[in-house]
Amino acid sequence: MLKNYREKMPTLIVFDIDGTLTDTVDIHQTAFLGALEKMGVSEINSNLNSFIHHTDSFIAKTIYEDALNSQFSAVHLNQFEKLLFAGVQKAAIQEIPGAKELLKFCLNQNELYFTYATGSLYQPALLKLNEISAPMSNYNLHSSNDMHSREEIVNSAIEAARKEHQVDTFSRIISIGDGKWDYKTAENLGLEFIGLGSAEFNTFGKYPVGLHLEHWKDLRSLFNFLNL
Repeated sequence: MLKNYREKMPTLIVFDIDGTLTDTVDIHQTAFLGALEKMGVSEINSNLNSFIHHTDSFIAKTIYEDALNSQFSAVHLNQFEKLLFAGVQKAAIQEIPGAKELLKFCLNQNELYFTYATGSLYQPALLKLNEISAPMSNYNLHSSNDMHSREEIVNSAIEAARKEHQVDTFSRIISIGDGKWDYKTAENLGLEFIGLGSAEFNTFGKYPVGLHLEHWKDLRSLFNFLNL
């Protein structure tokens, strides 16, 4: 007898957080730059989108080491995460309108699972999800603490979801994000992609297997895409 047999293999959604579920892009960037300043970095490249890896761990390490000519160790990363958390915590964190409704809907669907993969460090990301009452488990938040690339983070989220839900494979894996780095990660990993918001619509439109939504209010198009 086959274990964990399913007539239909489940679908997995991999959610980005900032700008996708929480309205925190500017909040996070301000806290990020403030944390570096508190650690002694006076001159900072504020164009955080220009780095090869769009993750907190990689960008903070690169800026710190370039500015101070000193190694950004695990101790420094821990210090930076605490400062970043404190900066984010000062702000009023709101959902991207419709995000909580969407997560609640997904939670109640059979054969549809979701996880979170973010370039943020773990504690600030957890704070944001808690502030919008996002459903959580012990395994479904994956951050950049131990990984520099988005691809590593998304792959970690997918593997953890397989183990958590005791499945060998998913019928579909769909990445959802608002930035070009989310799009490129999905492209590099061969995943389906849903792009949210208007900022990167021209970029999203180049993706061969995907959906482009201006906001979460257009749930009908999303549900059609998911075959729900």
